[in-house]
Amino acid sequence: MNYLRLISISKILLVLLLFGCRDNSRDRKADNDTFISIPVNVDNAGSLLYSDIFEKPQFVPLETTMYSLFGTIAQVHLTDSLIILNDWDHRVLIFNREGKFISSIYNRGRGPGEYMYLHYVDVDEERGHLWFFESQQGYFICMDHQGNFFERIRIDNAYGYPMFKNPFTDQLLLDLASGAAFDPNNTRDQTHYHILSYNRESGKTDLWLPMPHNYRIMMRSGFSVFGEKVYYKPIVWDTIYQVMEDGVTPAYVFDFGKHSKPAEIYTAKDVETFNVISRKYSGYAFAHYGFKETTSSIISIHSVAGSGRIMNIFNKKNSESHAYSSYRNDFLGQMKPVSFDNFGLINEHKSNPDILVTAYSVNYILRNDKELRERISQADYRRFMAANPSYAKMIREIKESDNHVIAIYPIK
Repeated sequence: MNYLRLISISKILLVLLLFGCRDNSRDRKADNDTFISIPVNVDNAGSLLYSDIFEKPQFVPLETTMYSLFGTIAQVHLTDSLIILNDWDHRVLIFNREGKFISSIYNRGRGPGEYMYLHYVDVDEERGHLWFFESQQGYFICMDHQGNFFERIRIDNAYGYPMFKNPFTDQLLLDLASGAAFDPNNTRDQTHYHILSYNRESGKTDLWLPMPHNYRIMMRSGFSVFGEKVYYKPIVWDTIYQVMEDGVTPAYVFDFGKHSKPAEIYTAKDVETFNVISRKYSGYAFAHYGFKETTSSIISIHSVAGSGRIMNIFNKKNSESHAYSSYRNDFLGQMKPVSFDNFGLINEHKSNPDILVTAYSVNYILRNDKELRERISQADYRRFMAANPSYAKMIREIKESDNHVIAIYPIK
């Protein structure tokens, strides 16, 4: 199955702005005890039907040309007019919302506007800019959609990911805990999550969050946005934090009941110890991989040792919480439940939180369609196609050698 993995979710991102990095480093901790507790009932997890939470999706086949071919997708950004992809080959590809290829950016090098390693890209939709994080040399590059260079800003000793550009302010965020230490001589880098916050007025601020064990275990953390709130999701913890200009505060805490992580897990000081302790506690929730706030709900994906991943949907209106261990995408005609292990939960349309974006390989789509035609009668297949015109159009247009398909699911 070739779903686009979250990145992070939730996804995911940072960028930087203008000159003058004056050092305003100081400890920041949560100063607000108000947060929402979300129960996750692991023992009663059911199976999710897509049509219960999504409206009919739009399927967008991405145009295949000699310049737009790509392999694995690292990030998808959706704007009102564009689909922007970051692949694992240090390239950015840009398509319009109908999937027509517009341009690609591949500027590897060490000169102005060039990079050696590209891990994360973020979009400044208001200005029409792209921000690139050069993870090896620790600087940020700003370009337009054609790859024209605007500026480069270096931050000494900055190495990490993901990054995030606040769409409402000049704040830029970089998660240093997921990469390497910001200051190798600072012991807090061994015991805290470290978020770098930067804007043109206040310069650089270091935000610190105590973490349960060594930072080298911290991967796939990320940033997301809802309204004007920016969230930070550490992977091995139960808390989602709201990030502000000069501090962080807990926003949501997941309660797994008897499946909550045992206290011993927080004593691990390195990856090996963490793995040894983890193997002792099958059935405990150790990590969360996706977080997305919508107008109506909180959607999250969690890893339960020995049981794979589960999705939890928390209804903000009535505070009901439902866990799911599998799903069935009836918009693709799927009849058998599928695990969430490769589920793509993407939160990359900053101005519209009520959509979910997923990428499918063409081979997966065609294989699934073949299985559907073999399971049902020709009459039922024709009825299915008539009821799902975007799917029918996609099937008519794609072939095995084509690029991926982007699926845009409106959330009910």
